[in-house]
Amino acid sequence: MTGTCAVPECQRPRDTRGWCSRHYRRWQRWGDPLGGRHPRTGCTVPECPKPHKAFGWCMTHYERWRRHGDPSSIPSLDVDETAVERAVRGERAGALTRAELKLAVARLYEAGLSDPQIGARTGLTAAGARAVRLRLGLPSKWIRAGRPGVAA
Repeated sequence: MTGTCAVPECQRPRDTRGWCSRHYRRWQRWGDPLGGRHPRTGCTVPECPKPHKAFGWCMTHYERWRRHGDPSSIPSLDVDETAVERAVRGERAGALTRAELKLAVARLYEAGLSDPQIGARTGLTAAGARAVRLRLGLPSKWIRAGRPGVAA
């Protein structure tokens, strides 16, 4: 095609649909040859002051939607003692809630288990068990002897 782009004040050569390649790509991506990325606003959940991250929600509401199917769902703080006791015994049956997981990690720590052992009983990795333990403020009981700079 000959001529210039149909967008006023654009002197680039015409390519597709009467626009230059830049304006055509903007139209393909954003639906408007003059437009660009839509400005992000705050979270669309009422009374949430956090900034937008994905699908119009803040990260908290996006994660709630991703995990529970509803951005306004509130995580359960109820603890099923039977589920915690099963995890402590190593008889895991299903996923634990965050509150149950914290309680199980604390009990297994008090029983003297290491992070990899706690992880195996709760369905976490050793690093995941360590992260939960540290969030609970529980120090490591295990010191590696024989390493330079580490007291035995």
